[in-house]
Amino acid sequence: MKALRDQRAAWRREQADSGSEGTTVQPLMWEFDRSGYDNVGDRLLVVSASTRAREQRLAGRSALKEGA
Repeated sequence: MKALRDQRAAWRREQADSGSEGTTVQPLMWEFDRSGYDNVGDRLLVVSASTRAREQRLAGRSALKEGA
């Protein structure tokens, strides 16, 4: 097992050494575009689905209370 570790360490050193020749790291520039939904239709779908889920939860709770 030691031989395999040694070979891997040597390979990683070679890769690290060969990768540093002639390469410069340039920072990646980015900016925050926005957060949220793409359009009003997407927002409407999410809000209506949320409302339906809430109504179903409340209906389920009231049905449990009536049955108990």
